[in-house]
Amino acid sequence: MDFKALRKSRGWSQMKAATELGISFITWQRWELGGCKPSEENIKKLKEVFANELKQ
Repeated sequence: MDFKALRKSRGWSQMKAATELGISFITWQRWELGGCKPSEENIKKLKEVFANELKQ
């Protein structure tokens, strides 16, 4: 999953993306940099928030 591309498709900052998902800025940043992967719970949140982008 390309987190940066998802975020940019909405024109969001990393902080905005983190806020929308209810996670910390650092967590989002780590996802973008590949330092860690989202939990199953956070994958569900990603699918809800970015449903339209993930369908494409």
